[in-house]
Amino acid sequence: MRPYRGKRLDNDEWVYGFYVKVLDKEGDDIDLICSPDTSYARIDGEWYLGDSTEVDWKTVSRCTGIKDKKKELTEVYEGDILGENGSVKGNIHEAPELLEEGTNIVIANMGTDEWRDSEQEAIRRGCSYAQ
Repeated sequence: MRPYRGKRLDNDEWVYGFYVKVLDKEGDDIDLICSPDTSYARIDGEWYLGDSTEVDWKTVSRCTGIKDKKKELTEVYEGDILGENGSVKGNIHEAPELLEEGTNIVIANMGTDEWRDSEQEAIRRGCSYAQ
């Protein structure tokens, strides 16, 4: 399973783990990022998650498995913006103005035609898949 990330609702910081969408008692969606060792249980029809954080659903993105060229250990996520040199410069949630620079590209959502194109361009720029 590839990890996800999302921005916390309470302090706007990034959290990493697996993504879960649940319904509250009123039937409203709650988007959570949970740590990999989170325990969960269903008690009297209610789900209880251990170590989980509510996130803004618009910021949830999946790790692509690609590593950035410059930092070598930096994982590339959907929505990341790559510079011409293959390094992650930011993302569409925090620095959309980076897209105004004509040489930068955004990593598209996986499973789309745009993903295939952005993946190939990232590899062309020197990024690589993790070993």
